[in-house]
Amino acid sequence: MVFKWPSLKRDCKTSVVLPVSNISILPDLRSKTYFVGQVARALAIYRVDNLILFKDRYSSNDDLNLFRLIVTYLLTPPYLRKKLIPIVPELRFIGILPPLNIATHNPEGKKPSVGDLREGIVIQSLGKKAKVFIGYRRACITTSSRELRVNERITVRIASVNPLKCEEVDPKDITEYIRFELLVADNENELLKILNDLPGTVIITSKFGDSISELGLRKAIIKHGRESGGYKILFGNHEKDFDELVS
Repeated sequence: MVFKWPSLKRDCKTSVVLPVSNISILPDLRSKTYFVGQVARALAIYRVDNLILFKDRYSSNDDLNLFRLIVTYLLTPPYLRKKLIPIVPELRFIGILPPLNIATHNPEGKKPSVGDLREGIVIQSLGKKAKVFIGYRRACITTSSRELRVNERITVRIASVNPLKCEEVDPKDITEYIRFELLVADNENELLKILNDLPGTVIITSKFGDSISELGLRKAIIKHGRESGGYKILFGNHEKDFDELVS
């Protein structure tokens, strides 16, 4: 089977819940940064739709903010980071992380081509038209069905190279996989609300669990996930399972 690029979204929505205490138990900023980077890379490789950060009883607000900051940095295309991400001490080890291989990030640094997806920043608004910076030496003249605002971050598809023209697209209508969304739950009530609003079968991971393949449940779980609209996978931390972290 030939690998298709850019990758397409999964048929079933997949959401991952991860307690912030996964980095609270790590000793220093460098190891915390590396862990978050590995998580983000794995989520992008497996085309996960949502990452839900859960502030559990063993984590702090500082670690929640750090986790969120690093994920936000990685989800921002490299050419937009200087415009959107401040220089802060918490990001001093960010250089050890590899970039996410996401189509809108232009990972190979290619010139724009018709059909490419890019994220951009509106630098001049002309009503339903705008000049948008997409990481190229020329701004892209972009059309939209709505009025665009200066400094707004939008997703565009390139319609023409010479002249450089784009059209705004709604990420929900795109068939290609371009990123996962970051959701944050400060407590158990917020987590429950987020999970109730998302479709899918709940899967709780456990150190006491067995492989679904060995149990012969693979086909049943796939079928159940498709019927329910996806999966919600709940992880614990290095020491405790998810059900040991919540009341």
